Amino acid sequence: SFRSPELVILFTIVALGGITLAAYSVGLPPAIGALAAGIVFNGNRWSKQIDALVLPFRETFAAIFFVGLGLIFDPRQVWHDPLGVLAALLAVVAIKAVAATIALRATGLSFRRSFGMGIGLAHIGEFAFVLVLLGMQAGVLTEADYQRVVAIAVGSLVLTPPLMKAGLRMVQSGGEQVEQAPRPTRFFEEKLRAAVIGAGPIGRQVASQLEIFGHDVCLIDLSPINLHSFAQEGFRTVAGDATQRSILEMGEVHLSRLVAVCVPHDETALQVVRNARQVAPLATLVVRCRYQGNS
Repeated sequence: SFRSPELVILFTIVALGGITLAAYSVGLPPAIGALAAGIVFNGNRWSKQIDALVLPFRETFAAIFFVGLGLIFDPRQVWHDPLGVLAALLAVVAIKAVAATIALRATGLSFRRSFGMGIGLAHIGEFAFVLVLLGMQAGVLTEADYQRVVAIAVGSLVLTPPLMKAGLRMVQSGGEQVEQAPRPTRFFEEKLRAAVIGAGPIGRQVASQLEIFGHDVCLIDLSPINLHSFAQEGFRTVAGDATQRSILEMGEVHLSRLVAVCVPHDETALQVVRNARQVAPLATLVVRCRYQGNS
């Protein structure tokens, strides 16, 4: 509520350090505490704000992770036992895809969408390296077992892009319709959900004014740079082309009761208005018009 990125960063660092220290104090690996801290911060309004604030560091740590993975990966393991590594890799991908599909299906998703998302989650995660390293240090796993797991993990990471591409294609072709939110009888009887399309000078002013009045605002813009400062302040943001219906659905325009189209070009605004009207037929549309003749 103070709109202070510094307070959010300070609070996040203190919380992460405290949870990690608590895990270490009870004899658990610090990585377990970091995982617990991630779970605590997941799924609330702070999640996107924290993600935007740590965005400059994320790519750096991703590069460090892959460099470290290359340093511990021994290609001789694959050379000595290619069939064993391949069979284990296929088994891991199949088991994780089936498990993820079952879990997603239990949430109410269709089988097609569950399976499409499941195969995108079939790779070995980063936390597995921590568990395997702890197992080797405790004497449960040998050095050969450790190298075998690393080889399987590298193979799963290599397969991740084509698997995710196939899964997204399957999800997008699912053909499910988005349910429309019921329109309340009074316009201001509850907190208003609004979508502002276009984070230029006018869109920023509109979003700020709506937020000042206590409304839940989502900004949609083609440039992530324009959205970065708003994401740091806790706004919901979606980067993408608003002329595509999928981007409007990601921004939950179908749940918005007010849609402000603030793009600078009238032709683009017309395309956005057509898609927004299809996605949210009951919403109130406010459109910026560059030329009076196009109004």
